[in-house]
Amino acid sequence: MKTQGLAPQLAGLQPPTTVSAAVEQLCLILSDADKLALAAKSEDQLVDYHLSLGLAIRNAWLYTPENQLLQDCGVRHPDDASAVIIHALWKNL
Repeated sequence: MKTQGLAPQLAGLQPPTTVSAAVEQLCLILSDADKLALAAKSEDQLVDYHLSLGLAIRNAWLYTPENQLLQDCGVRHPDDASAVIIHALWKNL
């Protein structure tokens, strides 16, 4: 997955406040090829996205004080929250 252009796209959007809103935004931004590649992964392989898509999500959406998206993920750490969002995206695809 190419994420060089993804981080600015995510940063340019209003940060989502729920996991479902994050999934909706990602579905609009990601290319069809990226969505197909993610959908083809097994659940155990989703960790492969931690330093690409996960990093873009964390930097754009999760490192702000009193973050509603982080709270909606039900976890305390942005690393865990990005994993929750990627998992939800994968299930949606």
